[in-house]
Amino acid sequence: MEHHVYDLIGIGSGVFNLSLAALLDEQKFDNIIFFEKNPSVLWHNGLLLETSALQVSFLKDLVTLVDPTSKYSYLNYLKVRNILYQFINRKSNFVSRNQFQYYFRWVAEQLPFIKFNSKVSKIEYDGQYFMVTVNNKIYKSYHIAVATGITPIIPDCTKPFLGEKIFHIYKYNTYKKYLIDQDILIVGGGQSGAEVFYDQMLLNNQKSISWYGKRIYFGQLEDNSFVNDYYTPSFVKSFQKLTFPSRRHFLDKLSLSCNGINEVLINNIYSLIFERRFFSDRQYQYDISPGYIIDTVELDNDKLIVKLRHWDNQPEVIKKVDRVILATGFMADSFNMLKNILDPDITLDSLKIKTNFELEWKNMNQNHIFIQNTSMMAIGPADPNLSIAAWRAAMIVNTLLNKELYTCYPDSPIINYI
Repeated sequence: MEHHVYDLIGIGSGVFNLSLAALLDEQKFDNIIFFEKNPSVLWHNGLLLETSALQVSFLKDLVTLVDPTSKYSYLNYLKVRNILYQFINRKSNFVSRNQFQYYFRWVAEQLPFIKFNSKVSKIEYDGQYFMVTVNNKIYKSYHIAVATGITPIIPDCTKPFLGEKIFHIYKYNTYKKYLIDQDILIVGGGQSGAEVFYDQMLLNNQKSISWYGKRIYFGQLEDNSFVNDYYTPSFVKSFQKLTFPSRRHFLDKLSLSCNGINEVLINNIYSLIFERRFFSDRQYQYDISPGYIIDTVELDNDKLIVKLRHWDNQPEVIKKVDRVILATGFMADSFNMLKNILDPDITLDSLKIKTNFELEWKNMNQNHIFIQNTSMMAIGPADPNLSIAAWRAAMIVNTLLNKELYTCYPDSPIINYI
């Protein structure tokens, strides 16, 4: 029997492809199907804490910045739940990531073409169609949109011990029950490491907490108005005019605009340490040291012996702990799904992504590969960020429908970027 041919197959149904799916649904573009390996939308699922803040405006949802009238906006979600008044009455700009996960799931529930528990194992190309293998069944499509999310970065020296003893922060909620009455080491000085450290401080049920970060200081997120202008469609256009060495330099200089610690959180941590160290009869065991990376791990009588190396070749630190939590970051995974159909000389760093977020490849004139959250080197610092999610999806919709339904550059920058 001849396979049905879709106009678009979405591979992954996390936040970025969910934005694309919502906009396509608004346009009644329905010969599509999206596959997601998880049973529902999972967004920072292992680290959704009540204190985990959304680090961008709630208006940077799936659709609002390109279509404020969309039924899939966060404000409409609050209205549908009859909690919009209470949302306003909080008199706070704080929105937890947990709230946004509920919102994302609400959107996904309204899109019947999103298929959960559907793992894509292979993508092939026969010269006419993409053939996508999902749960051992093949689906055909003219075009694909790949957004398979991120995978954790695991230091090699920790891999033999992964499990209850050493785990990445994406499993924090699963394994935090094992941290009671333990000596804990958190490795990683970014937002996730700070969130875990603060959560453990509030729980206050462990023997000691050590927090070691790679940077020479625990850097605050740069979140002023001028910095946020680098997370706009106009800046993406400017960034793509730079040479690759200049792009790398720019990303290094802007690193704390996307990888720093929220100001409220970092100040709360400092204030609580101050209170407990100088105005408490109890002795709290906190060891906070920036400028270190994890070097080696050994197991000694059920204790982990962890050696940490200093950035300036100062004497190494040796920690004897019960558990290690890795807040060592994530890397994009979408490119790995495409290696089977791309030329072998194409690497992640050499990817060429057009301003409509189409990957340049040999058959692009006939079959489009749209790719999201894959290469900051190609797009700029906003690539993994919610700031351009709706606009990026809108540019893909424009291409698929072959008309400018959404404005290509819908912002008016105040600064001259380059």
